[in-house]
Amino acid sequence: MGTVATVVVDGVDITPSVIEGSVTARLNRISDATIKVQMKALSEGFGTTPAGVGSMLKVYFQTDNDSTPRLYHHGRVLLCETTCDENNGYTVLNSADPLELWAHRPVRDAGGNMAAPGRVPPAQSADLGNLDGFNGTKDGPSMIAAMFNNSESAGGGPPVDAEGPLRMALNSVTPGVQDVSAPMTDFPTTMAQLMSLIVSTGQVDVIVTPIEFDASMNYAQLDLYPGQHGLDLTSSVVFQYGMGLFNVRALRWNSNMNQVCNKLQYFLGPKKDQVERWQSNITGDHPSFNSDGVLTGAWALATPYVVSDVVTKVIGPNTYYFIAKVAHTSTANTEPGVAGTKWPTAWDPWLVPPGGRTSPPASSVNNQLGVARYHSQQLYDVRMDIKIFDSHDNPLSDTAFAFAYAQQWIDESWFRAIPQNLYHVTPSRDTGIGEFDIGDIVLVEACSDVRGGFSGGQRVYSYTISWDAQDSVPSIAELQVSSDQEGL
Repeated sequence: MGTVATVVVDGVDITPSVIEGSVTARLNRISDATIKVQMKALSEGFGTTPAGVGSMLKVYFQTDNDSTPRLYHHGRVLLCETTCDENNGYTVLNSADPLELWAHRPVRDAGGNMAAPGRVPPAQSADLGNLDGFNGTKDGPSMIAAMFNNSESAGGGPPVDAEGPLRMALNSVTPGVQDVSAPMTDFPTTMAQLMSLIVSTGQVDVIVTPIEFDASMNYAQLDLYPGQHGLDLTSSVVFQYGMGLFNVRALRWNSNMNQVCNKLQYFLGPKKDQVERWQSNITGDHPSFNSDGVLTGAWALATPYVVSDVVTKVIGPNTYYFIAKVAHTSTANTEPGVAGTKWPTAWDPWLVPPGGRTSPPASSVNNQLGVARYHSQQLYDVRMDIKIFDSHDNPLSDTAFAFAYAQQWIDESWFRAIPQNLYHVTPSRDTGIGEFDIGDIVLVEACSDVRGGFSGGQRVYSYTISWDAQDSVPSIAELQVSSDQEGL
């Protein structure tokens, strides 16, 4: 039988009239579908109102291994375009899953407040760690789950303090261990904007799965994971160009150092004054540490010291820690030698074990990020990038800091230290649909004729299944994957 596609619009099967179509699944972003059909197909069988914008589109695929068709897309039609001439006419439908609604919903807290959600007076800024009203939303999955629930029913709404159904069934939430909260003043803001910030920390994956309408008229299932969700399929799903399985029909290898940055700095607002312009910053070059990550000067004399707030980062088999605040036994919150000055004025990527220690780290092994930045500067010269987050309030205090920005700084600094290699592969037409999904890690290899060849695991961020009336065989188009084995 091979793979068969079925297209249903508002409950009507229009498969025989489909000229071509595609379905694109994306990790942490909106998934969509595009269908081109004969013009008359959306009038016949739909009563007095032709199908169009607002209609519900479903696409199924059934392979030889499926006993019944499997739903790959269920979404609302957002764009309908009809083109016709003296010979024929056709209509194109563009549909998106319900994640598209998040761009139209403000972030609220449990009480319905959207001006500064989570704020407890007299604080002026929002508190993303308190979106549930119980200070339980410091990790990414819990934060997104709370704003999801609040949008649907905050303050006993809708309609007064909430906007109502998001057409997703919240299925599972796996809390993370990393604090990515931040005090912010840039509200109201949308759920899509806040989700983008949280996802950029690398500490959450948003998985949207299409489902048939349930009793609440939801047409997708929402699952939230603390980053790196997916299966390691490098031993079972292998794409090889010019060798082995010969199951890659097209390959693009893109090496790019335009985005290399080995001296990244964040300046966090709002502005204070013309002398001290920023509330805080993240620069990664605090003078209390030398190039080996060893604590020096007055700080080395103060023992013991403890790390009371850290951001963790897993690099290879090890976990490293990003200093947030050091509490001293002598003059807590005061930088040695600078009376009355709160320390730090910046967060730094100098990495120490959690819980404190009685002596400073003694080797650069504790600071792989610093070493990576140093070697990048030696290889490619100093390439600096400054990012200003001027509308967000990030005060330096014992209880609140921009954890989300610190984690984002770590991820961006790590990946931008070296040129990125992207290996885009288009699998052969006999590649089984359903063998992998978004978030999974697959193995991609090329023979030595391709610039010496390569082999590495890559995380799948997006893939497209397309077909047309001529060959009618759905196939997987070019995979959108991570760079440089990010998935591993």
